[in-house]
This record gives sequence, C-alpha cells and structure tokens, in this order.
Amino acid sequence: MGLTRGYSQQEGTVTDLVTKAKQIEFLINSLPQPEPEETQARRLQALEAEMARANQEYVRAVNRAKDLHSQISDVLKTMLDQDDADLLEKARGTAVL
Repeated sequence: MGLTRGYSQQEGTVTDLVTKAKQIEFLINSLPQPEPEETQARRLQALEAEMARANQEYVRAVNRAKDLHSQISDVLKTMLDQDDADLLEKARGTAVL
C-alpha cells in the first residue's frame, strides 16, 4: 500500500508540473512580440522630437509668465507710488489749511 501511495503522489506531482508548464507556455506565448530595433529607434526619435517641442513650449510659457509678472509688478508699483504721492499732497494741503 505504501508503494501505491508514493506512486500516486508522484503522479500528482508530475500532473501539477505538466499543468504549470502549460500555463507558463501559454503566458509566454501571450507576451507581445518585441519590436525590431529600427522601429524602436524611429519611435524613440519621434518621442525625442515631441519632448523637444514640449520643452520649447514650456520655456515660452515660463518666459511669458515672467514677463506678465514684471508688467503687473510695474503697474502695482506705479499705482502705489501714485497713491503715496496723492496722500502726501493731501497731507500737505491739510497742514496748510
């Protein structure tokens, strides 16, 4: 009886191994085929060109933001300077009266 049980366990183990091997083979066959190097190189060049364009747009946007910031700062400074001048003028006018 011990011999039969040992053979049955080995048979079960072999069956499990065969099943796992078939599953692995199925998974390997399901993997996408690798691209030829030429195709990969073309795709990489296209991505690099797209990245360069995006970087140029980014630089332009940053420069535009800096320009707008400078313009707004100048306008605010002018407004504050004008308000200060008006306040000084009013203060002088009030002091004279």
